[in-house]
Amino acid sequence: MIVLTENDMSPRILTVLHDIEESEEAVVLATAKKKFVIVSEEEYNGWQETNYLLSSETNRKALQEAMNEKPTDGIELNDAIRKLESRSN
Repeated sequence: MIVLTENDMSPRILTVLHDIEESEEAVVLATAKKKFVIVSEEEYNGWQETNYLLSSETNRKALQEAMNEKPTDGIELNDAIRKLESRSN
């Protein structure tokens, strides 16, 4: 994580934002009163989705169970398409 002061950030804002985009690394902007974390919108949305998915006990348990299951080979794409088509008929 990169830490910058207000003085560091001001003249370099576009460069810093580009670096965040390229590296997907968070940047901490340290002001005299507070610190702010700057991340890409994609990263922020991912955090929000994770928070939402983990916000209920039911979801947390279901996700944990799914993570503990053995992966399966699944089904072929054509078989999945046929199943979906048969449901809509």
